[in-house]
Amino acid sequence: MIVKNRLVAGFGAACAALVFVSTAAEARSWSRGGSYTGPGGRTASWSQGATREPGHAYGYGHHTGREGRTASYDYDRYVDRDAGYGSYSYDRAYRDGTSRSVDRSAVRVEPGVYDYSATRIQRDGDVITRSGRYYRP
Repeated sequence: MIVKNRLVAGFGAACAALVFVSTAAEARSWSRGGSYTGPGGRTASWSQGATREPGHAYGYGHHTGREGRTASYDYDRYVDRDAGYGSYSYDRAYRDGTSRSVDRSAVRVEPGVYDYSATRIQRDGDVITRSGRYYRP
């Protein structure tokens, strides 16, 4: 249970890194990892990290557990407010061998008007695509 809480807390920290918007002129990075031995001598290891710089954030996480099964994620986020552009991508590989991904982007076409597109590939292989225009005062 303690291990699960630590992994959840670590994932929460990675999500917080994604939401954070840096105003500093230089990149800020962090990384951490570890390994542990559980009941019956089973071992697991994990690592995660992120880098934030003006207009760009990216990060990763990786976990290797019982029987060598692995799970991982990585993301990239770009924002250029002056140019009116933003994009986000997220990929996740699950322990059962499935994966999913998300790609989103938006472009300002005139003040307060944005065109967007989003594509999600589900774990079962289904592809969901959305696009359109939204208005933001």
